Amino acid sequence: MPPLVAQPLTQQQTKAIDQLVMADIPDGAPGGGVAIIRDGKVVYEKYAGLADLEEQRPITATTRFNIASCAKQFTSVRALQLIDEGKLGLEDDIREYLPQLYPTLETPITIHQLINHTSGLRDMNSLWSIKGFTWWKEPFTNSDVIDLLSKQRDLNFTPGSKKIYSNSNYVVLAEIIAKVTGKSFKEDMDLFFQKLNMPTTNFRADAAATIPELAVPYFNFDTWKTYKLVPTIHGDGALFSTLRDQITWELTVQAGQSAGISQKVLRVSQFPLDTVTDYAYGIENEQYRDKHMRYHEGSTGAWKATTLRFPEDKLAILVLNNSGKFFTSSLARQIADEILFPQVEAARFPTGPETIGPQITEEEVAGTYFINGTYFYRFVARDGSFFLERPNRNPVAIEWEAGNVFHEINDPAFKQVFTRNEEGTLEVTAYYPSHDPYTLTRIDHDWSAYDFAALASTYYNDELDVTIEVKHDNGRDFTITRKEREKHWAATMNNPDLLSWKGNPLTFIRDDSGAVVALSYSNDRVKHLRFVRKEGK
Repeated sequence: MPPLVAQPLTQQQTKAIDQLVMADIPDGAPGGGVAIIRDGKVVYEKYAGLADLEEQRPITATTRFNIASCAKQFTSVRALQLIDEGKLGLEDDIREYLPQLYPTLETPITIHQLINHTSGLRDMNSLWSIKGFTWWKEPFTNSDVIDLLSKQRDLNFTPGSKKIYSNSNYVVLAEIIAKVTGKSFKEDMDLFFQKLNMPTTNFRADAAATIPELAVPYFNFDTWKTYKLVPTIHGDGALFSTLRDQITWELTVQAGQSAGISQKVLRVSQFPLDTVTDYAYGIENEQYRDKHMRYHEGSTGAWKATTLRFPEDKLAILVLNNSGKFFTSSLARQIADEILFPQVEAARFPTGPETIGPQITEEEVAGTYFINGTYFYRFVARDGSFFLERPNRNPVAIEWEAGNVFHEINDPAFKQVFTRNEEGTLEVTAYYPSHDPYTLTRIDHDWSAYDFAALASTYYNDELDVTIEVKHDNGRDFTITRKEREKHWAATMNNPDLLSWKGNPLTFIRDDSGAVVALSYSNDRVKHLRFVRKEGK
């Protein structure tokens, strides 16, 4: 299929963008597709790399990518269309359609709150992770999501009070759309995309279905490795589309009119619903440099997708890929810089200290360092190596570099520099080329009279049917064992009554007498999951 480009960028811009696109697409590797739409015209369209390494099939205009969470804009626009038609209400309580969810919760949970992630619903993928499942390796369906959520009694927060991004919102929204239309969500959305003239865009709802001209996903671990996407959860993601269809959609958004959607729906879909969050109908709103930007990112394994819109400039940038070697988000912003900010140099952050300080040992720096009272770095020696542990990340091995400088073994650009502040307290400053340095301060507690053994017990969460055992080893060191799909974690007390499980806080809850009665676990998308101490333990 020939390019759609109607008018070129300047020769200099085209050359610079070509270089950006090709920087991480070596010969014989997976790649992606990039398009730029300006003033209602396609001014750049490029395909590079291979859709399938085994077949040596190149990426073209007919290659289909998983655009992952960029699907949310289409799910929410379909909901908005039904709202505009009077078939669904923005302030309808979700229990009107799915009464099995949170039947004892008196606070309304609305369609509005699903759309902009203010419902408080816990993220299903994070819940499954706590149970020991890697969601993309399991045959989970939308019905499994609803079943999982139906066992939840509590939310992350009071609906409407704040925003936490949760994929559960959009699976629930998809199932409500199915209830309202009387069709499966996929069937309804197939008709929706046909009306939008997007014939190569479909949700994946059947594991046995073949996706034509698929861009096979590849991770990059010294060599290219692919994998199978097993689940068929959709609505929040799992939307397979060509770059050409995504171009069609961006042209529709810029024009503000379509045979398949009313002008009102198209206009309203671009703006936030309220002031609690800048999230619109599947689109984030924020400032990029001095420009207003609407955008969304999508990521499922090695598949990644980015949509950037600069409405005042009538500019849209689309990047899709099947490569674990580069991020569509950073490439899209580099392209935006080339077009909108040619005089702005890319930010150059300090990559290390100006001078190297006196040598410091692992034994001296071992401990826990905090910023803002909650986010922490913990440095710990284990199994003959020295590790850095952080919330929401796997531990990384670090090693001494020089003087007071350590670095990550597998990524030496990530440096940790230890100094003492005016009070003599040890601090660590983290350096990395892509962000400003930031500093955390070590906090030491008096543990001399602390009763560590009183914390050891077995704790149970009935919402997930998960049991964890907390075993005291020595001093502040514990072992946490998940009984279901058994796994063990080493843990150290960060501060009184706070352990770290999977890099996230596990807080001991006490009754009025001071006895530990429960644990509360939180991560970035699940808050206050309560594990009750079993009697007699």
